[in-house]
Amino acid sequence: MESWLTEVLSSKWLPVAVAYLLGLLTGYVLWNAGRSTDDGDDEIIYDVEDDDFEGPIVEYDADAPPSTKLEALEAEIKNAKQLLSENSEEQKTLSEIIGTVDDAVKRANGRLKIVLKSIKRIKTGS
Repeated sequence: MESWLTEVLSSKWLPVAVAYLLGLLTGYVLWNAGRSTDDGDDEIIYDVEDDDFEGPIVEYDADAPPSTKLEALEAEIKNAKQLLSENSEEQKTLSEIIGTVDDAVKRANGRLKIVLKSIKRIKTGS
């Protein structure tokens, strides 16, 4: 009996089996915990208290007259255009920086080619 127990405890498969069983147990507990907290209320709650949001919060009212709906849509489109213009300004700045770096790399590559040509001329003696 003791030899079988020592073989099992010294086996390289024991940690694998324990980890597998622990994973199964953890998965089962979490799966059941998720099912037990479901109260049947499928209402989705959105967090409108976003600190990164800049601009008015436009609420959509389905019972409002069509002109109010259009005004709300216009406000949303205006906010979207403002965000796009901010991103395009950042992209312009970034493209200018990348263009400057690209020009510097091209100049350095040209200078390196000139240096290599002069070294080859010196080595060949022409």
